[in-house]
Amino acid sequence: AGHIALRRGSRRSQVETFKKALESLDGGNALIVFPEGGRSKSGRLQGFRGGPFKMAMKSGAPIVPISICDVARWYPKGTVLPIGVPTSARVVVHPPIDVRGDGLSEREALERTYAAINSALPDYQKGPETPPPIHD
Repeated sequence: AGHIALRRGSRRSQVETFKKALESLDGGNALIVFPEGGRSKSGRLQGFRGGPFKMAMKSGAPIVPISICDVARWYPKGTVLPIGVPTSARVVVHPPIDVRGDGLSEREALERTYAAINSALPDYQKGPETPPPIHD
């Protein structure tokens, strides 16, 4: 187990992180990536960054969408510790998306991933029906 750190705002760090991530995937490892790049203040699903989908396309690794539900209510963005007493959270693991086998483009992989994650979120966490444009 390990981690690959990214320094936000550093183009060099982005390139190095991308290379390390591809090496890790090529070595048979799995990566956990949050495609939004961070949590939203509202707790709603926001637009995805393109990096994770570029990685999947280059490596051929499947994408396994995961919905993390109900955490924003008791652990909102900007808090150091959870507020109040945590109630419950729900994690939904969706079927893998085979980007190469299904012949998907980067955008199609992003749209399928976004739709899967959004489908399991409670209404107060859902993002727009159509994913916003990729931002990097």
